[in-house]
Amino acid sequence: MASEKACSTPIFWGQGNQDPLVTMKMVNDSVDYLKEKLGVPTGRPGELGGLSYHLYEGMGHTTVPKELEDLKAFIKKAIPADT
Repeated sequence: MASEKACSTPIFWGQGNQDPLVTMKMVNDSVDYLKEKLGVPTGRPGELGGLSYHLYEGMGHTTVPKELEDLKAFIKKAIPADT
């Protein structure tokens, strides 16, 4: 199991369901490893911490605007601006 600090680190994972290089089996095995072997929790909507997994329909081994929007929102939560 990973340290408590590592397990509380927010992780953004974006994946296209049409990626020919990073197959869904690889993704599922990796997500299972993070959760089951390392103890990384599943992120909860509206909360920061754990694994925030996003599957993008029709996306290959690239990025799409929706993924970039989601990542931008994730980063804004993970690294808030100084007030």
